[in-house]
Amino acid sequence: MSAFGQAVMEATTAFSATNIDDLFILMVFFNPSTTTPKPWQVVCGQFLGISVLVAVSLLSLLGRLALPPAVIGLLGLFPISLGLSQLAETWAGPADASEAKDQAAASLSEGLGAAILGVAGLTIANGSDNISVYMALLGNCDSFRLQVILAMFALLTGVWCLLAWWLTQTAALAEPLRRFQRDLAPILLMGIGALVLVDSHILAHPPLAVVALACLGVMVTSLIHQLREFLAGRSLSEASPR
Repeated sequence: MSAFGQAVMEATTAFSATNIDDLFILMVFFNPSTTTPKPWQVVCGQFLGISVLVAVSLLSLLGRLALPPAVIGLLGLFPISLGLSQLAETWAGPADASEAKDQAAASLSEGLGAAILGVAGLTIANGSDNISVYMALLGNCDSFRLQVILAMFALLTGVWCLLAWWLTQTAALAEPLRRFQRDLAPILLMGIGALVLVDSHILAHPPLAVVALACLGVMVTSLIHQLREFLAGRSLSEASPR
């Protein structure tokens, strides 16, 4: 096999093996019932996230940067935050959730980078395995193979986005995905975040553990506050004369 063919096969295998779960998450973001983030923001965020993972792999490999796994593990807070937000929307009901999404869209219009960074953060948080695999793959690369592999990673990132978008546009999958996003996506996202935190052994690093627990406390407090507001609004609505 030629050097080019071998590099293409290695890149395809490594990317596919480490990003199967990303495809599933992208399908949630591309769901037609989702108003934010926009499809182009999802694509930009995915490319940014993959680029950061590759860059960290290269820098770590060169010895210029060595991020402890626990630091990377803090990014697990991103999917937990997103899951809690979606859970709050589910409690609010279709009408209130739609209004909340419209407000989110309005706020994003003032800072479009927020949605892109959110998607990128989730991609990075879910990519601890990517870094270890990419470091092993790129460790023995010459200049030619490195260029081919990096080009393939960029191409496959686009293919991943296109495939996830196509799957969400398939009529037979639209309704199941809609139900999944409403009922199971928040749990999945929070589960991914929790696994990232646990796998990175956050509790073994007291300063990072304090940061993670403080952030989780703020998220849960915000969720409880939203739930109380929702219940209060529901009570007023039921008590008002018809």
